[in-house]
Amino acid sequence: MTVDTSVQPPDFQMELCDLQSDCFLQSKVNLPPEEFWKLCSQEKFPTLRNFSLEILSLFGSTYICESAFSTMNLIKSKSRNRIHDSSLESCIRLATTGCSIEIDKLATEKQCQSSH
Repeated sequence: MTVDTSVQPPDFQMELCDLQSDCFLQSKVNLPPEEFWKLCSQEKFPTLRNFSLEILSLFGSTYICESAFSTMNLIKSKSRNRIHDSSLESCIRLATTGCSIEIDKLATEKQCQSSH
């Protein structure tokens, strides 16, 4: 809100001037950045809003990538270096999912084969 608009790229300058003169958005400046930029109109601030949301999304996607890579390193260690890619993919999917697996419930629902 206090940035010097004259030193900004030309495609941001007009939107920054409008943003700095908007009383409603001035009153919301203390919100978390993701909440603030969601309040900004896509029609009125398309360049600023898209740029800001892209920057904010980088941190979340980087964290997910780093987390998945660390998980893969734990799964495919020196002692388990012969694991195939298909098995590794399944192990990573299980390790990074938020779903809980109820093995006991699945086992009781599975019908055992009866002998002939």
